[in-house]
Amino acid sequence: MTAKSLFFWVRCSIVIIALCGVTVCALWYPYSFSLIKISLTNSELTKLTTAQSWGLLSFYWAVSIPCFIILIIAWKISARVKEERLFTVEVAGMIKLCALILLIDLGVFFVGNTVFLILKMNDFAFIYFFLILGGLVLSVFLSMLSHYVAKAAELQEMSDGTV
Repeated sequence: MTAKSLFFWVRCSIVIIALCGVTVCALWYPYSFSLIKISLTNSELTKLTTAQSWGLLSFYWAVSIPCFIILIIAWKISARVKEERLFTVEVAGMIKLCALILLIDLGVFFVGNTVFLILKMNDFAFIYFFLILGGLVLSVFLSMLSHYVAKAAELQEMSDGTV
């Protein structure tokens, strides 16, 4: 596989992931809240005010923003694939930044979902906790990748110096 074709497939993957994220933010979050409202009785519905619904929806939109920032950074990293300059300290730093952003976002997402679960405002917390677990695995993978990209950059600099 050439660098150009790899660049194309990475960019296509980023676009597909971004479209899935926009779909979740635009359709799933509002739809899930309408399902919660439908399942409530009239007395429970008065407890769940519109402000609470908008607060919950705003929280999920806010914790989605860092995921799109990570996709923007991945887009910039994919440009390095095309130029065949992937193994640099700069790219390792960008990958490490993605892992850090994801880890912080997962912490906020976990705390928020736990609070909403305690307040009985979130019926889909179980699904979101699996999403958190998947995000933790991805964050660890990104940290490991960052470490090895930095090592590869060191080796590349050493080999360029000896030639």
